[in-house]
Amino acid sequence: MVKLNILRLNERTPYDVSERTTTGFYIFHTDFGVHYGVRFDEEFLLDSTTTFQFSIVNLNGKKSPRDTKLRLTVIEILAEFFRSNIAAMLYICDTGDGKQQMRNRLFDAWYHYYDKYSNFFYCSASIQDEDVMNYATILLRTDHPNAQEVVAEFTRTVQLLQDKPADE
Repeated sequence: MVKLNILRLNERTPYDVSERTTTGFYIFHTDFGVHYGVRFDEEFLLDSTTTFQFSIVNLNGKKSPRDTKLRLTVIEILAEFFRSNIAAMLYICDTGDGKQQMRNRLFDAWYHYYDKYSNFFYCSASIQDEDVMNYATILLRTDHPNAQEVVAEFTRTVQLLQDKPADE
């Protein structure tokens, strides 16, 4: 289970973040009335390190305008994740509403906005599954003890999924 230092996190975020231990979410509310939950669930896709899948959920379904404070809050939550954990983070875009390409572009833009990204391996891939394009990203610190092995394993896994034979 991921544990973030909430006090340190809230010193750096524009929105106050609280932990909901019953759901595993780190919750914050925007100036526009949108309630977000961020969670890190253990993922067993890779064997070479502990990996968590990152998710961000609009909990009240309210439309979110462009909000730089949202971006800064999410970036700081991710930075705190890497300060507090020696692990890899996997981001797989939700495909439920067909907006996965937009989510992938947004996550990529937020990552590249973060001025300390040179301290991270960032590897992104797209995988066609029947008529649906899936997007996955792995992110880990360059000083991770198994960094090269983790990136290689992610790359092999993506290649296997991309080369998967079509169902007949």
